[in-house]
Amino acid sequence: MDAHLRRRCWARHTRAGSVESTRGRRSIRLLAGDYSGPGRYFVTICTRQRECLFEDERIRGSVEAGWQASPTHFLHIDLDGWAIMRNHIHGILLISRPEAFAANAGIHPSAPLANASRLRRACGTQRGSLGAVIQNFKSVTTRRTHQARLVPGLPIWQRNYYEHVIRDDKDLLRVRRYIADNPLAWDLDEESPHRIT
Repeated sequence: MDAHLRRRCWARHTRAGSVESTRGRRSIRLLAGDYSGPGRYFVTICTRQRECLFEDERIRGSVEAGWQASPTHFLHIDLDGWAIMRNHIHGILLISRPEAFAANAGIHPSAPLANASRLRRACGTQRGSLGAVIQNFKSVTTRRTHQARLVPGLPIWQRNYYEHVIRDDKDLLRVRRYIADNPLAWDLDEESPHRIT
């Protein structure tokens, strides 16, 4: 690896166990976490500044369609329970079939808008990983929303996302229950701007 590439990929480990890149962005991912291997992940993706954009049914519909289309863009993922709230989405992603990471696999070749970024970099998001799936989802839904002129040119998503590795069936049931009950408890949700404390 040449010196220029090493500088681009440099990262410093912080005391909290996360990674801070030279760009000044702090990663909340686990240092030893492998987010590309088979597993079940509970993710929460929030809108920028937690704006209640999904109260608009057209934007909500665009995001819903994008989420449901994710398995057609990435052949190695499946969706489990999910819910779109007013300013965030909760979902369970299942990453399976590690053979999907072969050189010519992973992203469905005929999927519309399948790959939001055609650039391949030596560092950055690993192809086919949880981060790549979320990055693609955000990019595709933002582009579709802008093309429909629902929120032209404005950012929709916050920079990062929250994830939880689902460890076992008991944890999966707990997360599914949380997702199912969350819309009913919107005023108590920590992402709600109208939270009742």
